Amino acid sequence: VKIMPVYKVQFVIPEGSKTADPGDRLSNIKLNITNKGNEPATISVKLSSTTNRNWVSISPSTVSDLPPNEATDLIATINVPNNALAGKVTFSFEATVTSDPSTPQANAIEGFDVDVNEEFEPELTVPSGTTTKEAEPGDTKTFTVKLKNIGNTLDGFDIEVTSSKSDWIDFGFEGSDVTNPITSIDDMDVEDAKNIWVTILVDVSASAGEVTFTLK
Repeated sequence: VKIMPVYKVQFVIPEGSKTADPGDRLSNIKLNITNKGNEPATISVKLSSTTNRNWVSISPSTVSDLPPNEATDLIATINVPNNALAGKVTFSFEATVTSDPSTPQANAIEGFDVDVNEEFEPELTVPSGTTTKEAEPGDTKTFTVKLKNIGNTLDGFDIEVTSSKSDWIDFGFEGSDVTNPITSIDDMDVEDAKNIWVTILVDVSASAGEVTFTLK
């Protein structure tokens, strides 16, 4: 009786998922493989999903001559980019008996989830670069400030302008005016930007000197 070789692999990723911030490095992710066939086998693990492939490396990615019913770990590393969006990213890994001469080869697929944490961050810039203007008593001066969502998830923002001369100030998002200013906005997508106008009506009795207005 000639016993024919049987090729079979059992594949498990024990952790299953991890949570990370943008820029994190997730190391030592164990990819556990067991040779369930009846002769020594060469088994490789690769990333089978196509999304965000550049996040993942596997080293080593192959084990040679693994005896029947023995297990070993291959190691994956996931580098989460600094600009990763918030949410769950699923990676599919495939373990294959590469010494299997048959077609299709014996294989098994397992998933691993990375839950990227939310980061909320606004950016304020003055497009013209002009943050100081000269004015006479009674003058009106307007500044334009750009608000950009540089976080990694949908976000909303409230704005306010503070100063010792708060009664000189009107402000709001572009598309509104002094009669009906809009000072809050919901659901700004990542990398979206909105202009804000800040109008300063200098009092006719204003003393000479510098007055600072702070937008936040």
